[in-house]
Amino acid sequence: MTTETSRGLLFFSLLRKCSKSYSCCVQWVTMNAEPKFVLKTDDDAYVSCAALVEVLQGLCHHPDCLNERLYFGQEKRNGVVITEEDSKWSNLEYFQLTGLKEYVPYMLGGG
Repeated sequence: MTTETSRGLLFFSLLRKCSKSYSCCVQWVTMNAEPKFVLKTDDDAYVSCAALVEVLQGLCHHPDCLNERLYFGQEKRNGVVITEEDSKWSNLEYFQLTGLKEYVPYMLGGG
């Protein structure tokens, strides 16, 4: 994992698509920073930060959004876990850890 900061934004680059890497990033951010929001996105995505922050602030119960937990996106259900090792999307590790053939519901990006 590598990090870079720019104008108050913190960027992480994960070397592998892995839920463990993602959870490590979230843990690091919560222990070492005080962000209002954390965004996970792909490196080829365009994000209008000002528009996104405006939408998220509208969902907060308090004006400063402190100590609130938002999970935002399009809900995905019944996603099949691909276990073929030669597949680009293989996630055999998830299947081995959970025994699940489908992912638990999660959020997709808004685009």
